[in-house]
Amino acid sequence: MSDQQKRKTTSSTEKSDDKDTSEMTDILKKIGAIEESVNKNNQTLRATIKDMMLELKDDLVKSVEKKIEVIECSLHEALTENETLKAELKRLEHEVSESHRRTRQMGNLILSQSGQMNDFDQYGRRNNVRINGIPENQDGESAEDTTKTVVQILNNNIKDLNLKPTDIDISHRLGKRHSRGHRQIIMKFISRHTRDKVIRNRKSFKGQKIFINEDLTKLNQAVLTAIRTSTPADETGWSWDGKIYHKTANGQINLVTFDDYSPWLGQEFESQLFNGQRFPS
Repeated sequence: MSDQQKRKTTSSTEKSDDKDTSEMTDILKKIGAIEESVNKNNQTLRATIKDMMLELKDDLVKSVEKKIEVIECSLHEALTENETLKAELKRLEHEVSESHRRTRQMGNLILSQSGQMNDFDQYGRRNNVRINGIPENQDGESAEDTTKTVVQILNNNIKDLNLKPTDIDISHRLGKRHSRGHRQIIMKFISRHTRDKVIRNRKSFKGQKIFINEDLTKLNQAVLTAIRTSTPADETGWSWDGKIYHKTANGQINLVTFDDYSPWLGQEFESQLFNGQRFPS
């Protein structure tokens, strides 16, 4: 190869190298520009994200604060309502307590008045006796006939009684006539002394199936029956002058007052009185 050809070849090679270098430089510049752009964009992105985070944080804080405010308001309303309910409950408890007090007071008054009415009713029966077992004329019997029959039977069985029809205020049989037996007789004496003498001598009729008892109110009779049926065989009960007595197993005799009736008659006794029910005569 000639020198001229060699120079041409060398020149062509140098030009090719310069071109490659230039292209590489352009590529590096572009890469640098891209890197710069990316870095710039990253900063912008970070700034955007930071701004968004701050905005979200502010919104979240405001939302939480709003919810806290709503909760505090609701809590305040609940506390206020609770205090109102407490006051209302306290008022109602006082009213219930006062109602119970008035009920107890009224109950005691009812018991007291019922006792007084029972005593008054019994006092009006102080001259009376009730007689069971005297034969009845099934063809009909007037009050006068009943009086004569009772006077005769009493004189025949009680020594020195000397009873006369004029000693009797009134006597008659109780209830409607029936064929199952002899109706009970209620008799009112003029003299209480005479009545007491008959009561004291009623054992004279033992074995004759004739029974003479005081004319007790329904309530007093219920108490006496309860004592006789609910106590052991070595205890007993009886009445005298309209009062109820209970003899214990050790021989102690107790007057059963109206205040003692509940244990014998049970809780239904007071319930009947409080409900306005009365024991029939």
